[in-house]
Amino acid sequence: MTNRKAIVTDEHRQEALLLADLWERLPHTSQAVFGEQHGIGSQSAVGQFLRGDTPLSLKAAAGFAEGLGCKIRDFSPRLAEQAIHFAGLAGTSDLPASIADLSKFEIQLILMVRSMTKESVDAISKLAQELYKSSQHAIAPSESSPLGTPAKPKSVKSASKRHKETADH
Repeated sequence: MTNRKAIVTDEHRQEALLLADLWERLPHTSQAVFGEQHGIGSQSAVGQFLRGDTPLSLKAAAGFAEGLGCKIRDFSPRLAEQAIHFAGLAGTSDLPASIADLSKFEIQLILMVRSMTKESVDAISKLAQELYKSSQHAIAPSESSPLGTPAKPKSVKSASKRHKETADH
């Protein structure tokens, strides 16, 4: 019988250290409850991942990220890249394949949001959702793109032009 235990590399150990640091800093339930709630496995499995005894799988990484409220990239750039790759294969072509596909403006938005408090991010998210929903009413269904995201309205005045027009009246 062949031993199928995965070989733990230095990269796996580094991921475990980063994950264990997040585990110590972020709120969570017990290892047993956490593992069950987030599809990681038993308390033993959670402990093995945190100690670096077992290399993280993408499934386990997703469970830890979900449960701790962080991103896979926060502890495993390797698995974050795998997740992006699989997302592309799943047909989520409306997402950029890499940061290189983002515009300068989109990158600036991401960097600003990452530097904000959770409360600020929640407020901006709520506002963005409201703006998105209100923009849906301004676009005729036939003008929407095939991916389900709205096409750009044909005539939208900038906020500064609207402000100038109201100030002139």
